[in-house]
Amino acid sequence: MKTSISISVAILAFAAWLGHAGEQHIRTAREARARLLADMARAGIPADTGPNTSKAATKRPRDKERQDIRALAASLADCFRMPAGERASVADERLESLSALSPAEFIELIAALRSEKCPEDGLDTVFYSFSRIHPRGILEFLAKSPLELPDTGGVGNQNVINGSIFMWSREDPEAALEWYRRHKDKSPLFSSPEAKNFLLSGVSLKSPATAFRILGELGLPAGSVSQIMGSIRPESRLEGLAELRAFSKNRDPDGDDGLLRNGISSLARSISYQDFPDAEEWIHSAKLDPSELQAFVGGVEEDNLKDNRRWIEWIDRTLPEGAGDGKIRELFRGWAISDYRAAGEWLDAQPEGSTRNTSIQAYAEILSQGRPLDAEKWAMMLPPGERRDGTLRTIFQNWPETDDTSRAAARAFAEQHGIDIGEDGSEDGSEDESGDK
Repeated sequence: MKTSISISVAILAFAAWLGHAGEQHIRTAREARARLLADMARAGIPADTGPNTSKAATKRPRDKERQDIRALAASLADCFRMPAGERASVADERLESLSALSPAEFIELIAALRSEKCPEDGLDTVFYSFSRIHPRGILEFLAKSPLELPDTGGVGNQNVINGSIFMWSREDPEAALEWYRRHKDKSPLFSSPEAKNFLLSGVSLKSPATAFRILGELGLPAGSVSQIMGSIRPESRLEGLAELRAFSKNRDPDGDDGLLRNGISSLARSISYQDFPDAEEWIHSAKLDPSELQAFVGGVEEDNLKDNRRWIEWIDRTLPEGAGDGKIRELFRGWAISDYRAAGEWLDAQPEGSTRNTSIQAYAEILSQGRPLDAEKWAMMLPPGERRDGTLRTIFQNWPETDDTSRAAARAFAEQHGIDIGEDGSEDGSEDESGDK
């Protein structure tokens, strides 16, 4: 599970980089599509020839072309020799020029950058940028050309390949898969676990059914279903859920449904980013059974939510009494930290029950960091028992002791509530026992 999450983080980071670059690259690259296809054909790289593909190429004198590439290389090399704090805005502007290059011209640019002794991190950035514009061209040239990627200890090389595979497979999964099949044995970077996971995520965006089908071919573990479910587009989520259910059932018809639960939890993490009404509408359309609902709730991530209150109320009315206490506590803590006043007003109006008690415990623990007396008032609203006692111990452990007066107040609090303390004023054998009980 941790591996799946780490891959998701890597893909999200790559997607964030794409968003930072903006859509201008794509528009410009599409305008230059005719030139790109012609240059690819000249270099011996197969290209799609759909109904909208133009075979015309805009030509310019070869000498002028080389002069332009050398000038761009010199400009970029100068930029990447600047101190890191000064180069950002300049680099963005100069990297815009990459969108006008064909794959063949790009390779010439790299050779020119090496002649200019461009720093390796600059070469890495240039590869990254062009892999976004023309991922297929990058991969085809790397498979055919002896030209090496920047020498960044393997990390930068792998990242360029990962990004290119992801960008290509999310637009044309079958073509990207065919490239992978033909070239996976030519370099360990092409068939690394990271590259396979990026390929799987890209395919998932376009075709969840294909993603499930190729799990075995890629040699990825069955647990990679979480990677698929976390990657699919919103409009494909119901399709993905159907594929997940079928995959889980076929995998082990009579066994544990852990794959199904993990996949649904991963899906919930991505749905957490949506506005609550849209998320609730999808949940209703998915017709999740009780076990699936429990798995979905487990995957909801507080950091992603826009409206913790509505999610808490939904969990409260959807799951059996007490079944969602752990997630409710997590969501309420996040809400109270960001807006303790609104959270407190909501809590004060809640009826008796598990959700109220769970939220009171979380609220008291948060207030204990700086307002222990207010925290005590909330803790005393809990029914007598282990939950209240554990919350009071947490308040004592967090009591801010800045002078003799505050230390005396902490001791008085401990004595009042029967908390054993040592000579130094700390709780004897103190352990955090404030869990959900």
